[in-house]
Amino acid sequence: MKFQLLIIFTFCIPNIYSQNKTIITYDITENKAIENVNFIFNGGTNYSSNKNGRVILKSIPSENVVITHIAYDTINTKISSLRDTLFLNKRITKLNEIVIHKKRIKIIYPKKSVGNLNPRNYGTSAPLDEKNIYAVHIPNNLNVNFLSTVLH
Repeated sequence: MKFQLLIIFTFCIPNIYSQNKTIITYDITENKAIENVNFIFNGGTNYSSNKNGRVILKSIPSENVVITHIAYDTINTKISSLRDTLFLNKRITKLNEIVIHKKRIKIIYPKKSVGNLNPRNYGTSAPLDEKNIYAVHIPNNLNVNFLSTVLH
């Protein structure tokens, strides 16, 4: 009986440790380790590579894995097809043309601030009637009149 248990444990223990898989991620052109490569499994388990590009996948929950990084192409594969070293291709993103024009924008400010319209702010003159309405006209390039009212 002891011999049978020894045989069973001999074959089971390596299988327990075989659930852990270590993968190192490299850039295919520069041959440098890639940090923060995400390994996403179907069950929602996520792993990320460290600064040396190494990730240890513990108790792998499913057979399929999605490997992503913001600067590299996404890989969708089976975990059994992965080797110890994984090379990723850089993602090439084509940007639209940017045109820069030298144009000075004229900013229109009121000549006097609204606070200057109310003499009560200074305390030297008689207070104005509370029912007065003050308006400030601010012209713009489109010849549209803006009317800003301050009720006191």
